[in-house]
Amino acid sequence: MHPTVLAAIAQQYEAFKAPAPQSIEGCPCCSDPAELAEIVRTPRRALTAAQLESYASSALLTIGDVSDLRHYWPRLAELSLSGDLLTDAEIVFAKPRHGNWHAWPAVERDALVALAQAQLVALASEGVQLDRSDVETWVCAFGQFLDDVTSILDPLLLLAPGPAAALRGWYRLNKDSLPKGQLWDAFWDSAPGNAARVCEWFGSPPVRDALDRAFTLPLATD
Repeated sequence: MHPTVLAAIAQQYEAFKAPAPQSIEGCPCCSDPAELAEIVRTPRRALTAAQLESYASSALLTIGDVSDLRHYWPRLAELSLSGDLLTDAEIVFAKPRHGNWHAWPAVERDALVALAQAQLVALASEGVQLDRSDVETWVCAFGQFLDDVTSILDPLLLLAPGPAAALRGWYRLNKDSLPKGQLWDAFWDSAPGNAARVCEWFGSPPVRDALDRAFTLPLATD
């Protein structure tokens, strides 16, 4: 994982200090009490993706409440960013919105935003190694909770091989749908305001200039 992301994950653990729950309630038809009990008795840093998979997809829907989400959030975020969770990142990062994250303590809100910013820095620096859907996935994931996801996209506009490759790949993924005001990731349907903002962002002069510069750079991905 990129150093900026590792630092931001460490910040999650420092910021999110809600106590461990004594129990986690779940819908009797949709959850396994034994699995929930195992989560409770395992220290959060030791929890595996397999242990948290059901919780990651169902938290605040059919399992748990905001207080336990705030306790387990650092581990959920870490496992999602590392790619260990099978649950889509867009589902994991919608949890803060479902939990009314704007009402959380400022230190937690700041850590959430810093994590999204760190991942964009990582995507920009690693752009030449990325699949073109990687940027789309993570921007859409962060767009599930940020009020304006375009506020974290500046790292993609830097004139360097990594950002240029990331921006080019992301643009190519969406170029046919952008004129229709649409984006590739189906999860944008859950964040239509941010989807519209991203479409407008692609058409803005700074981004058009960055794309023009990006397409002049000879990259190994060409």
